[in-house]
Amino acid sequence: MKELKSVAHRDFYNVRKVDTHIHAAACMNQKHLLKFIKTSYQTEADRVVLEKGNQKMTLEEVFRKLNMDPYDLTVDSLDVHAGRQTFHRFDKFNSKYNPVGASELREIYLKTDNYIKGEYFARLIKVRNCTNTPK
Repeated sequence: MKELKSVAHRDFYNVRKVDTHIHAAACMNQKHLLKFIKTSYQTEADRVVLEKGNQKMTLEEVFRKLNMDPYDLTVDSLDVHAGRQTFHRFDKFNSKYNPVGASELREIYLKTDNYIKGEYFARLIKVRNCTNTPK
């Protein structure tokens, strides 16, 4: 204790601090996200999930607008993996975590501030946490 007190300018307010900012959007792997997207489309394709301007769109309409079929998606085509350089800058993280490069899918599946009030994101995180919980 005496040694600690002898170091100048070392107290609670002058120590190095670590920010533990966590991105929940990166907590699941690509395979898990892919399975969730396909399942949600299979069971809720006619659900309104997005509002652009005054136009409300169902999940099916969103995929049609993006010219893609969710059944053709693969882990590679999702392209939502993060490398070391991704976590140091938010702009790189945000641009990398657009599934298939589509910001609409990011808004629907990986955001809380959206038309469905983050329901898909909450379900993704809940299911992911439940699968990792030991029984």
